[in-house]
Amino acid sequence: MNQHSCIQDQEFNFVIDHRDDYFIYTDRSSWISSTKLAPESTYELEIINGTKSNKFTVPKNLSTIIKYTELPVNCDLPCNFDGVYTFKVVTCQNTQEFERYEAILENVLCAYDQLIYKDDWENAKLIMKYIEYVKSYSRRNMLEYSSKYYELLMKTIKKLNCNC
Repeated sequence: MNQHSCIQDQEFNFVIDHRDDYFIYTDRSSWISSTKLAPESTYELEIINGTKSNKFTVPKNLSTIIKYTELPVNCDLPCNFDGVYTFKVVTCQNTQEFERYEAILENVLCAYDQLIYKDDWENAKLIMKYIEYVKSYSRRNMLEYSSKYYELLMKTIKKLNCNC
C-alpha cells in the first residue's frame, strides 16, 4: 500500500460507535497528498492490545465495521476482548506515526447492567466510576492511568462474580 497521503495538522481523528457484536470505526482525519501522485483511498490501521496486534485496511473519511472477535486478544478472561486498545497509523511515506487509545468495554457494560437488574446500586456505581475513569484516561492518551483503572475494574467484576 502506498503511503503518499498525510494527515493534515497532525490530527489523527476517528469516532467509534459501539454495537452488540461489532463497532463502527469512522475516520474523521483530514488527508492531503504528499506527492503529485493520486492519493490512496484507504490506509492501514493497526489495533494493538499489549503484545498482540491486528491490521485493518480502512477507507479514508468513511466507516468500517470491525467485529469484536477480530480484535487482538491478550488474555483468556470471560471478557476477553474488553480492554484499552492502541489505534495506530503510519503514513506520509513513514514520516507520520499516530497513536490514540480507546477503551472497548462492551462485556463490562453487560456486567454493569446485571448489577442494575439486581438492584445493586452501590456496586453498580463503583463499576460505572471505574468505567468512566478507563474511558476518560483513554481519550486523553493516558495509558498508564487507564490501564490501572481497567485492572481495578476487572478485579472488582471478578470479586462481585458478575458474568459478562
